[in-house]
Amino acid sequence: ESPLSHHFYFPGLRRSVSFAMASLHRPKVKTSWTFDGEQRNVEDVEDRLEMPYGKRLRLEKLNIPDLSSEIPRMPTYLTVLDLGGCGLTSLPESINRLVNLQRLRVESNDLPEFPRSMGELANLTRLCAYGNQLSWLPEQFQRLTRLKILRLGGNKFHRRNRHEGISVIKEMSALRELYLRENPELRDIPRGIAEKPGLQIYGID
Repeated sequence: ESPLSHHFYFPGLRRSVSFAMASLHRPKVKTSWTFDGEQRNVEDVEDRLEMPYGKRLRLEKLNIPDLSSEIPRMPTYLTVLDLGGCGLTSLPESINRLVNLQRLRVESNDLPEFPRSMGELANLTRLCAYGNQLSWLPEQFQRLTRLKILRLGGNKFHRRNRHEGISVIKEMSALRELYLRENPELRDIPRGIAEKPGLQIYGID
């Protein structure tokens, strides 16, 4: 076999992940980490690339503040990406290349905003962003027509800010669950959101 490999490396961690697709109907995935120059099998560390077929990538609690050079090398067939607690201060615009992404977790980071390109993640159904520095959502989020669950608790949202903060939510047609707890400056919810049919809102404190 001559597998096609996708490889990316986190310099601060000296860890690398290789994705290998065999010439079969379904891809096989090979993962490995490098510690102090010693190559180890993923079983010796922690299984961060989960089945089925390597479509879920778990990088939570790794110190990766900048993903700008890593996102372009991630496989586009990913459906779940967990970046919780990675110390992220931004998400690169290139995240829009992960066109099959269905679930994205960026909880417990330091993100002040989302890139506008996230509006192109047409398959996204769940976005968890609790515990960041977010205060507004880009208007491009109205293109997320499959997004059903949006967790925005523990941020800095309020009504009187750039792009009116969360007003774009009223245009998100598939949204069914909205979490807004622990946003101290968000004292009420705009009427267009509060009266949105089929939307269950958890908040305000």
